Amino acid sequence: MPSRSSEEAPKFSGKTADLVHYLEEIHHLCKKAGCMDEYEWPKWATWYLDNDTVNLWSQLVEEMTGRWDEFIEVLMNVYPAQSRKIIATEEDLGEYLWQYETIAGYLNRCYKLTQEDYNSYFWEGLDLELQKDMLKNLKFRNSLHNLDDPWPMNKVL
Repeated sequence: MPSRSSEEAPKFSGKTADLVHYLEEIHHLCKKAGCMDEYEWPKWATWYLDNDTVNLWSQLVEEMTGRWDEFIEVLMNVYPAQSRKIIATEEDLGEYLWQYETIAGYLNRCYKLTQEDYNSYFWEGLDLELQKDMLKNLKFRNSLHNLDDPWPMNKVL
């Protein structure tokens, strides 16, 4: 593995949009270095971080079993929550969708997140006012939908 100061060292900007790329790079470097123990990968992910980010991530590593897939799920819950804001325009919705798809879509494609959870987390990430407005419209257009089931993203959008 490269040293922290090396040109080859992975860098994380702290932005949600860069999270998946950073984690994929850590995954690749660990495998390339012959580190096949997934319990070590979260430690390597924190090794290259700046001081502010390493404090948060180290806490997460200490509170979990240390499995890589669990680590990714925990990060998914941390980063969208930090970027939550009121969605007032189509551009805001597009930005939220892009950030959500970057992390949750990746987990869904890797079979680490069920389709039901994928839909549910998307809905939960919307601010409450938008949820209320959308729910009225969804109920009107899809009156047969079971309200206990999460709304599929293709119906919400």
